[in-house]
Amino acid sequence: MLKDKRHILYYLFTSGVVATFLAIEDFFDVDSPGLLTILIELLFDIPKLFLVCIVMSFLSSWIIKKLDNRFPWKEALLKRFIIEVSTILGLVAFLTLSTSFIINYFDLQGVKPDDDGDFDFELLTSIMSFITLFMLFTFHEIMGISNENIALSARAKNLEQENYITRFEVLKHQINPHFLFNSLNVLSSLIYKDTKLADRFIAKFSDVFRYIVELNQEQLVPLKKELKVLESYVFLQKIRYGESLLVNQKIDARMLDYLIPPMTLQITIENSIKHNIISRESQLQIDIFGDSDVLRINNSYQPREIAEGSTQIGQSNLRQRYKLLNMPVPEFYVENGQYSAILPLLKEQHASTDS
Repeated sequence: MLKDKRHILYYLFTSGVVATFLAIEDFFDVDSPGLLTILIELLFDIPKLFLVCIVMSFLSSWIIKKLDNRFPWKEALLKRFIIEVSTILGLVAFLTLSTSFIINYFDLQGVKPDDDGDFDFELLTSIMSFITLFMLFTFHEIMGISNENIALSARAKNLEQENYITRFEVLKHQINPHFLFNSLNVLSSLIYKDTKLADRFIAKFSDVFRYIVELNQEQLVPLKKELKVLESYVFLQKIRYGESLLVNQKIDARMLDYLIPPMTLQITIENSIKHNIISRESQLQIDIFGDSDVLRINNSYQPREIAEGSTQIGQSNLRQRYKLLNMPVPEFYVENGQYSAILPLLKEQHASTDS
């Protein structure tokens, strides 16, 4: 307890209150020794009372811990209150009688105490003891509640963080199987037709899959990193669709360091491919461009009757991931024959401030 500055300051405060009360009592006493003498006694009383407070503080802290184990406030409010008040009054009575006994003992030995009679002295001792014990018990109760709230808050924060991480990991892993199986199917058909192209396919696939594995350690990535892996992903898709799939991008260089949840672009482009017709007659054009602090992805709207390999989790996945990161939620809509996705970006300095 003595290592905590709050305890030391409170003991000094309690000592000052009790010493001031004694000084006021002396000042209004009939045989008042004078203001200067009272002030000098006040200065000498504070360190002595400080030591008394330390002893009483250890005692009150020990009692409160015992009461917490046997009569917690939440389970026995009234009983706990009665027992604690009774304990304080019992200690006051014990201290008063003990002090009176000691004073009388020295009085019998010829050492006259500086008091105004047994009754006045015992009353003053009782009042001082009650004030001291009441302040110390109240302090320890408040400190106990404060420490408990801090512990509960820390525990809740840890649980929330664990839940956050778990949910985030689940959302990220939802996208992996579909991409993996599609890519392996393409590779199996390609490997017998064009081995050189198959080698390039494997290299690009490795880039994308390595990125998926590495993102387990990250919640946000720079846009330039996301665009780089998107280039490999688009290469894989163009092996399937050839010139029927057109992907253009125009992004200001200053936006490349902005942050975005990993795999956001892949999910968005993948949705466009899954949900739209792609053929020589109906080319799918996807345009990616930056606009202030958002990324816009537009594609020609030519919906399939049944989406290819759709799991119906793409947009939901993105929205939930953005919510978990306390970022504005992406928008998706169809307008003038175009399907548009608006993906918010986070400036790097804002991200470091939030963290």
